[in-house]
Amino acid sequence: EKDDAGNIWIGTWGGGMFKVSADRSVTEHYTAQSKTPLPSNEILALKSDGEQQLWVGTFGAGMFSFNPKTHDIKRYRFVPKY
Repeated sequence: EKDDAGNIWIGTWGGGMFKVSADRSVTEHYTAQSKTPLPSNEILALKSDGEQQLWVGTFGAGMFSFNPKTHDIKRYRFVPKY
């Protein structure tokens, strides 16, 4: 997924996500073991919303938003009511 700044975001199965800078000079790696941990390393979907948020869908840990500038994460969980 390409964000508004031209960075490319890549989600992996088991390896978290990567950011490649627009000029390809910097690569950042985010995982569940990072300083700001992701909820899951199994990334299924990525979408930039144009509002400086990256929306991330995972396997087993729901969805979360990620702010690339502040590294803030907000997790959204689905809890079924039976």
